[in-house]
Amino acid sequence: MGLFNSIEIDPNVIPYIQKGEGVGIVKIDGMGKCSAKLENNAIILDPYESPQQSQIIPLEEINFLSYDEGNFINEPKFNIGTSGKHYVLAGVDDNDDELKRFYNTILNIKENSRIPKYQNGMPQPNTHVTNPNKQPQLQHNNMDFNPSVNNSTEQSQPHLLNNDDVIDGQDKMDPVAEIRRYFELKEDGIITEEEFTKKKKQLLGL
Repeated sequence: MGLFNSIEIDPNVIPYIQKGEGVGIVKIDGMGKCSAKLENNAIILDPYESPQQSQIIPLEEINFLSYDEGNFINEPKFNIGTSGKHYVLAGVDDNDDELKRFYNTILNIKENSRIPKYQNGMPQPNTHVTNPNKQPQLQHNNMDFNPSVNNSTEQSQPHLLNNDDVIDGQDKMDPVAEIRRYFELKEDGIITEEEFTKKKKQLLGL
């Protein structure tokens, strides 16, 4: 650990990193480079450039987790879903192991607690929906904590079908997978930030 683009890891986060309960630097859309740590049953995201804009994600509100291993082109990504928000924590500076340990820590806590608070959270991504401009050789580790998925799929998963959506062998669109697909299009410069935000709100029904 050390410097990344003139940003030094917050020394207060190092004890959390050593326990697998934190990450020194992650990139988050709209927040820039942040530290992430587990404290008081919540994930704390602290932007390095704007500390006053910290985000707190209570563990009980998380209903979806996934981890993309990444490859030599794409950085690893830790995805966190709540009932109305989707956070993507992207690794930097070869901190894959650090980010993966943090993901496993949160995953283990959620698996052991199994106390979902919301009934209409983000469903598990459809791994068949991919961005054709990205390398498809990514490994996914997903966990859906939304209990309504198994009992009432049609009622709990809102969906919008568009002519340009890529749907492989399914009649329903997965909002999270579509958000991730449009995020990758934005990252590639194919669509603008405004177009991505508009599409994300549309998919989430906001």
